[in-house]
Amino acid sequence: MSILTFGVIRLAPGDPAQVVLRNQGAQLTAAAIAQMRAQMGLNDPLPVQYGRWLGQVLRFDFGLSVRTGQPAWHLTCAFQCSSSGKRTGMVMTRPRA
Repeated sequence: MSILTFGVIRLAPGDPAQVVLRNQGAQLTAAAIAQMRAQMGLNDPLPVQYGRWLGQVLRFDFGLSVRTGQPAWHLTCAFQCSSSGKRTGMVMTRPRA
């Protein structure tokens, strides 16, 4: 299952390095893209990338959000907690028939 998830992530359109650079407001030069790809480990063979990704997932290290630069785990937890809190509040305040 994890290899399927990794594969689906890799099938996303666009170059992740270019997306990160655009969101940082950086120039999209060949040198900047090459440096970002190296920094992100995108030049490594796919089995190496998968091993690194799986290790991070098992440690609950989901990296940084491409859009905000914040840890992705915190953003996911904040969304889930706020959604759960809203649902709990709705159930607790719902009038009884």
